[in-house]
Parts: sequence; C-alpha cells; structure tokens
Amino acid sequence: MDNPIRVLIVDDSILVRELMIAVIDNDPRFKVVGVAENGLKGVEISKQLKPDIVVMDIEMPLMNGYEATSKIMIEDPRPIVIVSGHIKANEIHSSLDALSAGALAVRPRLCGIESDSFDAEKADLLLTLEAMTEVSVVRKIKPKVQVKQDDNFVAEDKRSLVPDLPLLSARRFQVLAIAASTGGPQSLQSVLSRLPTDFALPILVIQHIGEGFAKGFADWLDSCIHLQVKLAEDGELPVPGVVYVAPDGHHLGISRHGRVELLVTAPVGGFRPSADVLFASASDYYRRSLIAVILSGMGSDGVAGLGKVKARGGLVIAQSKDSSVVYGMPGETVRAGYADFVSDPKDIAKRICELAP
Repeated sequence: MDNPIRVLIVDDSILVRELMIAVIDNDPRFKVVGVAENGLKGVEISKQLKPDIVVMDIEMPLMNGYEATSKIMIEDPRPIVIVSGHIKANEIHSSLDALSAGALAVRPRLCGIESDSFDAEKADLLLTLEAMTEVSVVRKIKPKVQVKQDDNFVAEDKRSLVPDLPLLSARRFQVLAIAASTGGPQSLQSVLSRLPTDFALPILVIQHIGEGFAKGFADWLDSCIHLQVKLAEDGELPVPGVVYVAPDGHHLGISRHGRVELLVTAPVGGFRPSADVLFASASDYYRRSLIAVILSGMGSDGVAGLGKVKARGGLVIAQSKDSSVVYGMPGETVRAGYADFVSDPKDIAKRICELAP
C-alpha cells in the first residue's frame, strides 16, 4: 500500500504493545509509526509524529488515557480509539468519559493469540481503526465530562420542530427504542440527558460495545442523566422513565405479552445485541405507538428492523450526518427512505419531548 495508515500506540504494557505492533504492522493497510508507555509521552509523540490514528489505553502512569485524550483533542486533534485493558467499572467509566472528551470508539483489549476468537477480534479492531481514520475530528475547546441536566429541564424551544405535530400528538406513543454503535455513547447521552425527569415512556437501548462493557456502560450512562438506567432483565415489564440497556451477549426485544425479552439466539449481521431484533420485536407489539431512533454507528444494523417499524406505522428518527461520528446506520436508514425526521441529538430530544404524552 502506497500510503498506509500511520498508527501511534499508547499503552504501558510491553506485551500489549508488542502484540498490537505485530497485529497492525502485519496488515499492509497500516504502519505503526510510534509507541508510548504512558499518556504524557503519548501526547508529546502525537504532536511530533501527527499519526493518522492513536490507539489509547486508559490505566497508565503519569497521565491516564482520559487525560491524554483530552489534551490531544485540545492541542492537536487526532482520531483516537480507546482500547481498554481490564473490564473494571472504574476503567470503563474512564473509557466512556474519554468518548465525551473526543475519542471516537472504545473497545476491549485483544484476547491472547491462543483464543478461538482472536482472528475475529483482530479483524474487528483493524476494521474499526480503518473506519475511524475517515472521521473528521475537531479541536475541543475544553475537556468536559457531561453531567446531568438540571432537574427542571424542559424542551428549550416551545415552537414545534415537527411539521405535522398535531397529527402525531394525537397518536399515543408508548415506548422509545434507540440503537447506536460507534460514536453512539456521546449521541445517546446527549439525547437522554435532555429528557425531563418525568418522561412518560420506557426507553429500550441497544448500544454496540465490547463484551464485558454493558454493565459499566449502563452505570456510566446512569451517572450522566437523571433517568434511571439499568441492564434489562428477562420478563420485566417496561416502566416509564426507565432506560433499559441490553446486557452482554443478549438480544433485547419485546415479547408478545409486552415484556422485556432477552434472547441468546445467533447474532444478527454479526451483532448480539442487534438493533434489528429490538426494532422488529418492538414494532410487532407497539406498532403505531413506537418511536424508534437510530444514532451514530458503522454498518447497517437496525435498518431492516426500521423497515418493519415503518410498515407497522411507527415513527422513525435518524441522527443527522453532520452530528454523527459515523453516518453508517443513520445514513443507511435515510437512504432506505425509512426516516420520518433527521436531526442532531439536541433536536431529537426536543422532538421526543413534543411527542411523548
């Protein structure tokens, strides 16, 4: 390859650095141009080498990955992918906080080469790195972890954002289903933090994230918004104002009795949980009473399910291209003609507030 993607690896583990170098340099699409054993050195080398992408660990001496991500995105922005070494609550929180600071994706560290899943994980990592180099990054004005909105938050603009609001308001919506992948945690947080504390619909969430991260992701999101966030449990009845996150290794759906249904059936399009499963099952039960939202993410998971939402009369909202880290999932939804509205996360929240009872 004439111009391989230039990669900087920032990780305090020698073994991990060597593994990452072997994996990345063995692919002709990439070239490792530098390594750093801590975040402080990572910031310095990133300024010097100006890599196409930075692979960043979190727990490191002198400066952790969250702080390093913040400094890089303020001083000399680069696409950054967080590769977290240990599935611990504090590190998952830091990884997700790094997304708020400007990192593009978070994923677990590669398993050992003796693992049966090594080849699949390696391919997924390289695909993520290649895709993230296509994302335009912007300089951050200041590092800031998102915090909960004021308890008395209401939609800021009282004017209707929805042209046919009177017609839609006459319909009684009963549930909100949201799916997201790469870039999704930031967008999801932005939408949910703008919903009022007395929001009248249950919220079902699919977020593609690394195995072992679901619980930490739910806890992180719970710390960022006023609505209660929990891992979904099989058989529970969805309650208004509660956010139900799909747990690791399970599809999240709605049964014919209107209860949460967790399935360990085969992945759909390579995903479990799958947005297609959520949207299709929710549309089967709620039909015209469903609001379905598709946020930033690679690929097309959710598009087939949204086709069923549309066929059953539900409402589909897609994130706009300019506000998406990756426009794959929402973009495919728009191209398929399924999106009723296309908005940024802030306006998506306003639309939902206008339409919820």
